[in-house]
Amino acid sequence: MLFMDSPAVPVTPPGLEHFLSGQNNFVQGLIDLIMALPFFIFPLVILFGGFMYLTSEGEDQKLQRSRSIMTWGVAGLVLYLLAFAILRLVGGAFNLNLEPKIQVP
Repeated sequence: MLFMDSPAVPVTPPGLEHFLSGQNNFVQGLIDLIMALPFFIFPLVILFGGFMYLTSEGEDQKLQRSRSIMTWGVAGLVLYLLAFAILRLVGGAFNLNLEPKIQVP
């Protein structure tokens, strides 16, 4: 019974102290990038759909395709905003810090 009297000490593998201490900015930066990505993609989708609409030359099939592109772009942004709101709501319920760490100079 040699180990019964020794206190339980958590063992951290070498090199993971920085990662496990919450000071790793790579993971937070990756999360911030993923959260900001739809705001860069949405205008591109709308511009692409608008370009398709303008160059459709009145053809019904091209008009329908361009409207579909813009509709799905707006639907994707709405879905993203709902997911973000749910994430914030759940994070607030469990006292998680989900604030983005991006700083504008």
